[in-house]
Amino acid sequence: MRLLFAVLAIFSIKYSFSQESYILDSISEPNGFTYLARPIGTGPFPAVLYSHGGLGGVIGGDLRATCISLAQSGYISWCELRSDTLPIPPHIEQVEISLDSLLNQSDVDLDNIGIIGFSRGGLLTLVTAVNRYSDVNAVVTMAPAAAGNYLYNTLNQAYAIDDPVLVLVAENDLYQDDHVQLADDVAQALDTYTDVIHIEYDAYDSDNNGVINNLDDGHELFWEVQQPYWSDLIEFLDNNLKDDSSFVEQIQVNQNENRSFKIIDMLGREVNHKTNATLLYLFDNGIVEKKFVVE
Repeated sequence: MRLLFAVLAIFSIKYSFSQESYILDSISEPNGFTYLARPIGTGPFPAVLYSHGGLGGVIGGDLRATCISLAQSGYISWCELRSDTLPIPPHIEQVEISLDSLLNQSDVDLDNIGIIGFSRGGLLTLVTAVNRYSDVNAVVTMAPAAAGNYLYNTLNQAYAIDDPVLVLVAENDLYQDDHVQLADDVAQALDTYTDVIHIEYDAYDSDNNGVINNLDDGHELFWEVQQPYWSDLIEFLDNNLKDDSSFVEQIQVNQNENRSFKIIDMLGREVNHKTNATLLYLFDNGIVEKKFVVE
């Protein structure tokens, strides 16, 4: 069953989306929710598939926040909650089914598809980049897991990946495995065949006590949507999945954010901002936005 969380709906006359607007669907799964988020406006939009980390019933990464943050940046996003089975092959199949679900969404720009993943999801993202290279245009892997020989078997097929790749890791991501070395191995293997950006962040203070020591697990950097990695991820996606018109639209959005406006209701009466009502925002540059805000 699909439940719709309509957080904010904005319809604009002159541009296609606002950074603050998105529609979020939650899709019920046996152990939680898969999320689909999209910007408000007229597509087609670039799209991104996110694959989480974790083993068994443990989920590594924030599916909901990731999905929302991608939509706020102008992407239709699909963040699938995989089953808690441990073997890799069923998860590979689930990720590819999720990619098909994303590609079948309305308003998706099929020429601008990104896949991103963390830990086991980072490995699954690389496997998908090999298996579905014709459907993918940009790849991000965050602290990819080895999963026995699966990572290195995948890297033996690195020649199939001809899309730009971003590899991210924290320098103290050594607790569960040497993800620093694994990330370096990925970057080295792909560098021969495609454009690779490899970023190793400073040690992450996972317990947030101001002291970084061997109790801090750098893997936790990617458990949340946060800096420093998130802006690098979005910049990479923007550079590879958005054409010039998308950037023009975003500039127009940013210009509006700093302009003065007045709000009127559908009867022409000037009002203050309120929820559960259709309102017209009249900007001093002549742009009019029609908004219906649900809270």
